Amino acid sequence: MDDISLLTYSNSTKRNVQNLQKAYRKCLKWARTHGSRFNPNKSELIHFVGRKRKPYRAPITLEGEKIEPSKSIRLLGVYLDEALSYKVHLEVLNTKVPALLAALRSITSSTWGTTLEAARTLYRGAIRPVLAYGALLWCPEDLEKAKGLSKSLQSIQGRFLRTITGAYKATSIEALEIEAFIEPLDLYIEKSASQGIARQALRGYNSDGKQFREALRNRFRRRRRPTPRTSLPSPRGPGEPEKPGITEISAAILADKSSEEYRTLFYARWGKYRRALEAFYATKWKNRWGKSDKGRDIAIYHPHPTKKALDLYKNRPKPFSSMLIQLRTRKIGLNSFLKSARVPGIEALCECQKEEETIEHFLFKCPRWEEQRVILNGLKTVKEALETRENSEKAVKYLLATKRLE
Repeated sequence: MDDISLLTYSNSTKRNVQNLQKAYRKCLKWARTHGSRFNPNKSELIHFVGRKRKPYRAPITLEGEKIEPSKSIRLLGVYLDEALSYKVHLEVLNTKVPALLAALRSITSSTWGTTLEAARTLYRGAIRPVLAYGALLWCPEDLEKAKGLSKSLQSIQGRFLRTITGAYKATSIEALEIEAFIEPLDLYIEKSASQGIARQALRGYNSDGKQFREALRNRFRRRRRPTPRTSLPSPRGPGEPEKPGITEISAAILADKSSEEYRTLFYARWGKYRRALEAFYATKWKNRWGKSDKGRDIAIYHPHPTKKALDLYKNRPKPFSSMLIQLRTRKIGLNSFLKSARVPGIEALCECQKEEETIEHFLFKCPRWEEQRVILNGLKTVKEALETRENSEKAVKYLLATKRLE
């Protein structure tokens, strides 16, 4: 037997400790009759007190062993602190990122390795679920209000996206999410938590949780005039979708979860909710991208997130994909960008001395590459050259023919 947890609540630290000791004695009695043993040396104690109250420091004694309270504990892979906030779990998550990133970098880089498609599949299927593990327990209900957490998650995903796409560090994370069609990590984690809550509700656990939370409120709420509840939905901005809800299954049907009626109802409601949730978060991503002032160079190709963005990189080697993304994001090793990135000893002026070495100048104007420009076959604008699969191949071949980045 391993990893059992005892939880109690009251308005007194002393009472909590007494309740836990009483429960532990019952566990010992059970263990003696079932050939089991408990090890108090491996036990941990934590007092959950909320963010605005001083933490309790009352220890507990089990079988003569005094156990001091911890500031945080690990429970089934999720880290919880005294305030039940996300901070300690995020700290641990950040320690895991380097190893995950190293694993991804061992098979792909900007100039070699597995394709963008394969690296994307690996990230979405094996790495991102690790980052979102236990979201039901540590993710706030509305991540947009937890600005610090959202920003940290975006930074974490950005490190993986740069490896997947071969883009420069200066490239907007929002632009890379669009190009690789990978939704923002905070939206993915919030969605995962919502799905966990829905599954609990459909299995009948939600009612128990509601009763427990209501008991806590009634017992420990401050003595003050109650605030009247309103049935009106929370205000949303123009175009903002309403988050879907889950319809719980009646207690009569839940009583027999092995019945065909329960299974049919469960999968029908779960499927409907999951589709609605996917649409809800797709709209949130679309609205966020539309309002963002970052990564606008990609917006001329993709005003909305779309899976069609991946068509440009299908079955193309990694070096090709890296160069194409650098061209489309305008973050590439030409003088204009390098100067803006404050690379020492670099001036924005092209070696031809006519003007700044921008994407437009390099592709269509620089006299140094007149011979190679025949590859572009009459293309006139950056959008025309980089928007379609056929033309983008010409642009990358032209770049390779000039050997400008070598």
